[in-house]
Amino acid sequence: MSQAKRYATLQALTERENEKLDCSYHAAFYLLSGNADICDKAYNFVDNDGIDFEGLIKNSQDLDEPQQQLLSVAHNLFSWTSETVVTPFDISRMGHPYMELVCNAIYIASGEYAVKMELDGQNRPALVLDTSRHERTRHIHANLERMIMGQTETPYDEGFEQ
Repeated sequence: MSQAKRYATLQALTERENEKLDCSYHAAFYLLSGNADICDKAYNFVDNDGIDFEGLIKNSQDLDEPQQQLLSVAHNLFSWTSETVVTPFDISRMGHPYMELVCNAIYIASGEYAVKMELDGQNRPALVLDTSRHERTRHIHANLERMIMGQTETPYDEGFEQ
């Protein structure tokens, strides 16, 4: 089963099709659906009340370390007060595809990326990340920087001894 199908299944388990899920749900579902083993376990811990991460983590002790770390990050992005021992260094060592999943999920949780379901070339569902909000933010930031630099008479590095 593809990540898109796993994601859609998790979303359907919440029974909130008419109610829009927040960014925390989308980030968690994106991470949980990114790995078939994790997602198979997660199906039993997602319902219309939310995601029971405590139960999921207890039931996932047999997963390897990167998968455990992925679960911890998903829990933290879903429930902002949950603590995680996963450090940026740990994330940098997760390897492909986990590191990329975590980085994308951070953008999803912040609202900078949106998860969309589209059909691929063979008419199968595929997850697509809409990065348009992030691109607008980058564009605004770049324009502000240009405006600020245009207002300063001398660049910051002039006058410093090298």
